[in-house]
Amino acid sequence: MRISSRLACVLFALPLLLAAKCRNTETEIDPGEKTPIVSPAREQLQIVSIDPAVSESSTSFTATVYGSSFMQGARVRFGEDVEATRVQVVDANRLTVTVPPMAAGSWDVWVFNPDGASASLRSGLQVQGEGTESSDPLAACDGAMVYFELDAHRLGPEAKQALNGMVACLQKAPGKIWLNGHCDERGTTDHNLALGQRRAEQVRGHLVSQGVSPARLQPRSFGEEQPVALGSSEADWSMNRRVELVVER
Repeated sequence: MRISSRLACVLFALPLLLAAKCRNTETEIDPGEKTPIVSPAREQLQIVSIDPAVSESSTSFTATVYGSSFMQGARVRFGEDVEATRVQVVDANRLTVTVPPMAAGSWDVWVFNPDGASASLRSGLQVQGEGTESSDPLAACDGAMVYFELDAHRLGPEAKQALNGMVACLQKAPGKIWLNGHCDERGTTDHNLALGQRRAEQVRGHLVSQGVSPARLQPRSFGEEQPVALGSSEADWSMNRRVELVVER
């Protein structure tokens, strides 16, 4: 029995057409099924430090608050009811405030954004009584942070000024002073370890030039392994590019 060439073509193509239909059926999406909408993560308002962190009770002074997600119109308060007399938001990670004269003691630092978010730095500001020593003479330098630009290790003018203000405190320290270099999460492990070390060495060199004993300054790098901000925004990364000073007691 002879099969025409047209019929043969149809019989040959039929399995292919059926297979294609099955595949299309498997990948069809129910038009009534809604695709879930995932809201983007919101950056978290937080305070990392205030500089200077120690003041005299009888004086008003200007301080810089470091953190993330600061908004224009933010308010700053110390303790329960002392408002900063002037607040200027420099960028999302930094604002400057005028601190009024306050009673001696340890004060929490609060930031309130216009959207209702708030954050605090517990006992962030130490106010000394006039003519008295702080209960912790190392409060101004132990745990202090110095920040860096992206993929950079050179100290900027603000970082140098901050370090200059810590020299007297560091000279009172009885033991070693660890200079812990850190990076944000971008870059390879080897690159970030090397960059963190260069940052720590830069801080050491500047402090030595200001009279701090080089034998007591111990630079080391942690790369990206110890972030203080856990997000992946520019605000978070800028806080992780730092050297932290840790004073042995």
